[in-house]
This record gives sequence, C-alpha cells and structure tokens, in this order.
Amino acid sequence: SFANPAVTIARMLSDPFAGIDPASGPAFVGFQLVGAAVAIVVIRLLSPEVGEVADEIVVPHEDAS
Repeated sequence: SFANPAVTIARMLSDPFAGIDPASGPAFVGFQLVGAAVAIVVIRLLSPEVGEVADEIVVPHEDAS
C-alpha cells in the first residue's frame, strides 16, 4: 500500500516492477498530505467539542499498588 509516505519513498527506490516511478513519488506524497489535511478538517467539523471535553475523558487514577 502506498498510504504511508515512507512506504511511497521506499517503493520509489525499489524494483520498478513492484514500485512506482520515481517521478510520480512527489505527487503521491503530496496527495497523501492533502488527504491528511482533509481528514483533519472533517474530524474537526464532525467533532468540534473534542478539545473542550478532553479533560473529562482522561481521568487520573491513584496508583494501584
């Protein structure tokens, strides 16, 4: 899978049959970053209050020992 930029770069440097054309690598990585940015925006739109309630979700506990 080329979903990870590190994998994309590694596949650019591998056998051409199993890899991708080195000239296509920057486009793959660029669109992966665009996809990550879009995902962040969508998550923020669907769950805008996450930052406000984060302190209520993580509750400190005393040591069990």
